[in-house]
Amino acid sequence: MLLMKNIVKKMKVRNYLKRKFPNELLLMKGVHTTHSSNPSIIHFTVHRCASQFILNIFKIIEEDSDMTHIQLGGYFWFGGQRYERSKEVYKRFGYMYGPFYGMDKEELTIPIANLNDFKIFLMLRDPRDVLTSYYLYQAHSTYENPAKQEFLKERNKEVQAKSIDTWVLEKAPLFKARYEEYLKKLHGKPNVLFLKYEDMIADFDHWISRLIEFSGLKLRDKTIESIKKTADFKVAKEDKASHKRQVTPGDHKRKLKDETICELNFQFQKVLEEFNY
Repeated sequence: MLLMKNIVKKMKVRNYLKRKFPNELLLMKGVHTTHSSNPSIIHFTVHRCASQFILNIFKIIEEDSDMTHIQLGGYFWFGGQRYERSKEVYKRFGYMYGPFYGMDKEELTIPIANLNDFKIFLMLRDPRDVLTSYYLYQAHSTYENPAKQEFLKERNKEVQAKSIDTWVLEKAPLFKARYEEYLKKLHGKPNVLFLKYEDMIADFDHWISRLIEFSGLKLRDKTIESIKKTADFKVAKEDKASHKRQVTPGDHKRKLKDETICELNFQFQKVLEEFNY
């Protein structure tokens, strides 16, 4: 009985991957091709920084160009496997990769040999708000993927058992390391476009115009207008179980204790100063 359940589960995961990540599977096997000569773009970010919203923007861009969007992080997270030619997945032309939520092995499963060969889009948010939002997300998140349902139930329980202040202080060193690695390897480099989550919320038209200009792609006006129509950042009422729970900057001030904020300010001092927060 248990063997049969495992077989059924594996089949469900395999079908899910084929449905959700067809291009990723082809690329991992070394058989995907592109007709675009536009330099490839790699999207680096952190959790709770509108990554799913930006992923949808990339999909709209994909429909109006020869570029192909590749979500390796999602592919591996949902149970994807490596293949013999997986080391060749990063192509210099024709692809949009991401989101990647860090440059450590946990988030960047397959290392990138030479970042200077690519256009890098770095999107970040105030780390104090990121940690606040990530706690609530991990305490209530769900996925349709059969490979993650049991894991998420256990994670939800573990996170909910801790106070938000305890949890963010436990996770702060991990996020501090990721932000500092971005500072060291990406920030200020000529091939890197750094944009802020907060600026996207405040003036989306300017934010998206900078991203499109950086991409080097000539998109139709119709496509740009379609992207702009997706920019709905209004939240009528905060819902902890919703993916778009809270978008207003400064949420950490409303959710965390003063002493927790002071500790985060100390730990992230360099990051806050360098990224102008």
